Amino acid sequence: MMKKTLLLSLMLALLSSCGGDGNSKSNELSPEKKAYLEEHGHDHDHDHGDTPKAIENNSRTSVPVERKATTPFNEPANNPYKTKAQMQADAKEEIKPASREVPDACTLVTDAFIGKVIGVDAMGINIKDGSSAASPYARSCFFRWDHKGIPNSGVLIQVSDNPVPEEFPEWAAYYIQAKKNQGEKSPDGAFEFRYEDFKGLGEAGAYSFELHRYMWRDKDDFVYLIAFNLPATEAEELEWARAIGEEIMKNVKF
Repeated sequence: MMKKTLLLSLMLALLSSCGGDGNSKSNELSPEKKAYLEEHGHDHDHDHGDTPKAIENNSRTSVPVERKATTPFNEPANNPYKTKAQMQADAKEEIKPASREVPDACTLVTDAFIGKVIGVDAMGINIKDGSSAASPYARSCFFRWDHKGIPNSGVLIQVSDNPVPEEFPEWAAYYIQAKKNQGEKSPDGAFEFRYEDFKGLGEAGAYSFELHRYMWRDKDDFVYLIAFNLPATEAEELEWARAIGEEIMKNVKF
């Protein structure tokens, strides 16, 4: 019981959750919050056509990784610090392989479909696999193009699986519900972002127009994310997210 309590606490921190009522929503962003979003790749003030940051900046889905228990030891006096290469090697050894295959995000929707939904020429869309062996529990795909002369616009698709299925089988349900109940904080803790109920896809979903992120879980407890880096209204993003999400669910195979 104590182990699960500690694990839940760790999950709370890694999911960047924050306290408060997730049902309220602010229509106006403070100048400080707007500046933060623009700096970190979330261009919210769409009306004046500012240049969005790279779509990769919107891929920070928290997928906690189980760490092995370590035994304290004393470093030799002549080598008190590990080198960067040693720390990277240690971290790689601690990453457990995924317990099942995660769907390839780049095969779940085509550039032609993205172009049709957004209303852009698919010939101008570049596809980049953003997956990494360092994150075996998630697979990502970026669809990027110059939108109306604005470079690095695009859509991110990501699929994530439970990194600790034996210790925390409720991970997927908790992850979505925590976004709606408690929201999310910026990594530096300076700002709070609220998520609304994202209906119509999978078992349950959540979205934040401030962060331009739309997510849901399916019956097999995979978590899907669609993130936009485009000038659009909330209504437009919701329509795009539902259309792309429905196509993803049609094409996903296990």
